Amino acid sequence: VNTVDAKVDLLTFYLEALIDIEYFAYVANSSLDNDVTPIDLSNNMPGTDIPVGTEPIRIAITPDNAFAYVTNNGGNNVTPIDLATNTAGATISVGSSPVGIAITPDGKFAYVVNFGDGNVTPITLATDTPGTTIAVGSIPQDIAIRPDGKFAYVTNSGSNNVTRIDLSTNMPDVTITSVGNSPGGIAITPDGAFAYVTNSGDDTVRPINLSDNTLGTPIAVGNSPQGIAITPDGAFAYVTNGDDNNVTPIDLSDNTTLATISVGTNPVGIAIRPDGAFAYVTNRIDANVTPINLSNNTTLATISVGSTPSGIAIATFISLKP
Repeated sequence: VNTVDAKVDLLTFYLEALIDIEYFAYVANSSLDNDVTPIDLSNNMPGTDIPVGTEPIRIAITPDNAFAYVTNNGGNNVTPIDLATNTAGATISVGSSPVGIAITPDGKFAYVVNFGDGNVTPITLATDTPGTTIAVGSIPQDIAIRPDGKFAYVTNSGSNNVTRIDLSTNMPDVTITSVGNSPGGIAITPDGAFAYVTNSGDDTVRPINLSDNTLGTPIAVGNSPQGIAITPDGAFAYVTNGDDNNVTPIDLSDNTTLATISVGTNPVGIAIRPDGAFAYVTNRIDANVTPINLSNNTTLATISVGSTPSGIAIATFISLKP
């Protein structure tokens, strides 16, 4: 028996005996309800909805799992939520029609994509104050931050490119052109080596080598790909196909697709549990969430949430066992 493996197994055994790990998903319900639904992922039961701003659309959680930040597309602002109490704080003004949001790995800043203005608003999270906007491309949609915290990448659906932002200066420094038709969702592998971009206009996912910002071969997926999430081990990506009502898994070892997974009507958002066991997909028309067991890519019973669910993010809560 490998001594190192045996020690790791023993340490894991003792940790599991001492601590409880709970996962909660938070779903932005983007029309009519103007709230966020928390879901206890131990039993897939939704909790009491949290009122936020007008037309909440995307959500991001701080690395310490203390706060969620929700972009309110119709209110031109962001709502912080204290996850210890599930209460909303005062809104933070940003630009016109905010959509995507990402938080730096050190938890110090959030970056908000303003669809209507073609820019990004940085927010200092210690004080929840917005900073000077950063110009990007036309009709920006989503944003992802490299795990080392050095760069952010913004998809620009109107100019079919991706803007890289140097986070040490908050200046755009590289434009990655011709990524596809109407790029939207973006996710970065855990090792920071590649980004994957969904292109809803040509039904592809485009890999980007982040070491030199070169493009890989487009990967054909379903109709109108929207959200994308990558497993914690970096082995697979999962893509929501909004017009096909399914999800395409991609094996990232060779960028080949696997059999699609049927979900609800008009799937958009997707998040993967930090332990890599399940993915959760928001179905906008059905007002629910589909869990996917990633060990065999099968679905579980849907979870009812609010009207037109869009963004979803997952928090981890760790406590000592009594």
